[in-house]
Amino acid sequence: MALEEVRGRIGRSFEEMNKTSNMDCTKLKSCLNEITCALLDADIPRLAVDEIETKSLEIINLPKAPKKKGALIYMMMLQELSSKLDPGKSALIRGKLEPSIVMFIGLRGVDKTKTCAKYARYHRKKGFRPALVCADTFKFDAFVRLNKAAKDEVPVYARYIYIEYFKLKLLSGVS
Repeated sequence: MALEEVRGRIGRSFEEMNKTSNMDCTKLKSCLNEITCALLDADIPRLAVDEIETKSLEIINLPKAPKKKGALIYMMMLQELSSKLDPGKSALIRGKLEPSIVMFIGLRGVDKTKTCAKYARYHRKKGFRPALVCADTFKFDAFVRLNKAAKDEVPVYARYIYIEYFKLKLLSGVS
């Protein structure tokens, strides 16, 4: 599922939650169910989603809440997801002479190629010697796209067979 679609589902559910009164528990539970499904579709671990759902149900079942329950659930989810996704410390960067490996993983279409190239160019300016390795197994033009994004400032590596196949494809004019 596309990230935009998940974001839209969650956003619509929160808007619906904020419209409902504190007394309408069935509507709040319906919105919570939609948010839970969207989080699972976004590959958030099941245990984390279950924990968020349990805390949300506790808020829904409160007899009297100081704020709107929808706003409380929103704040709780924001805090929980932030704590799960943010380790609270920066990445370990060894010395400039020791090799470090950074791996970018994500859904298709979320600009990993551009982000990797920017990350490498940034560290190049800081005095490191980064290199990019093209490991995309789905797109045959991934090597060329990564090279273009790196703007020839950072070396890009790929399997020789992969590069040769792409060259033959270019020379034959087959797309």
